Amino acid sequence: MDKDLREKLHRLEALRQEILLLERQLQELQTIKDSLLAVAAMLEKLKQLKEKGEEKEVYVNLGAGIYLKAVPRLQEKLLVKIDPVIFIEQDIEEAEKLVKENIEKLEERLTAAEKEKEKLIQEYKKLAAEISSLSRSS
Repeated sequence: MDKDLREKLHRLEALRQEILLLERQLQELQTIKDSLLAVAAMLEKLKQLKEKGEEKEVYVNLGAGIYLKAVPRLQEKLLVKIDPVIFIEQDIEEAEKLVKENIEKLEERLTAAEKEKEKLIQEYKKLAAEISSLSRSS
């Protein structure tokens, strides 16, 4: 096997690995986006209850699949995590705005990652065709 073909095969494998990594990142970003969309829907429901002046029982996720039945005081502020160790108090509208901004940022990252993935796939296909023609001519 000549040196050029070997280099192209190594590059092809590197591209395959990059594509797989991007696919995993895309899945992770989509999972985060789905979680944020669920939070946005919950905040919208809380906002509607607040506007109606209703205080109904809801289930609050405590983590690890455990929920607590509670009646939220809708006039109080929410504790919002903005950093791994930093929390701030915000009202429902402020929290909703923050979640929507985060969703928009994630959508931008998803779009950029999809474009990068498509670019890598095209490069992969082109290189695979080159390798195929080199293999036939050897």
